[in-house]
Amino acid sequence: MFIPYTREAEQALEQVRNVSALQWSILPLVAVLLYVYAREIQEKNYNTLFTCLAFAGCGLLLEMLNGLIMHWTGRTALWVAAGESSYLIFVGINIEIILCFSIIWAAAARVLPEDRGMKILGLPNRAVFAGTFGFFSMCTEALLNRAGLLVWQWWWFKWPYALPQILVFYTLAWYGLIRFQDSEISFRDRCRIVGAIYAVLITAFVVFAVVLKWV
Repeated sequence: MFIPYTREAEQALEQVRNVSALQWSILPLVAVLLYVYAREIQEKNYNTLFTCLAFAGCGLLLEMLNGLIMHWTGRTALWVAAGESSYLIFVGINIEIILCFSIIWAAAARVLPEDRGMKILGLPNRAVFAGTFGFFSMCTEALLNRAGLLVWQWWWFKWPYALPQILVFYTLAWYGLIRFQDSEISFRDRCRIVGAIYAVLITAFVVFAVVLKWV
């Protein structure tokens, strides 16, 4: 039996990578990103810079998978970005979101205690901050969902069932970012890791977006 795309999914598909939707509002956001990155380079916070890039790259890979879920099910993605946007990259993410992903770690890194072994209420501070960041990330997505800007439509990933799943996911993601930031990986190896992420991203984009047109 043929099951059509949901209304929100169809609207997102119509706007994906539609250059005619570009707006001037994107320029200040790009300027903020450039300023943040320039500041991190000036202060030689290369670990922070590489973690920002890794977060954005992994986020785009996840969004591509979300788009593939929509293609494979023929129904909808796990989440769909609704509302107006300067540019919709994939069905679940727009340029505003990815620019936020690209710099949010620069802010998070500045509140992490320098003493990695410090305890907060008897718990490792890295785990506490990962949980805190995860909680605020969940609250942000919940607010976007309630505002109709981030649509969840699968019964098992819908309000309120999606909230604990999002909390766990973001807590683990933030903890992974913290570990990557704190690790003693050399500058060269960080370049290789981030380079590998973007090599996979570009390859996947060419295959699934350009050639197959699945996302």
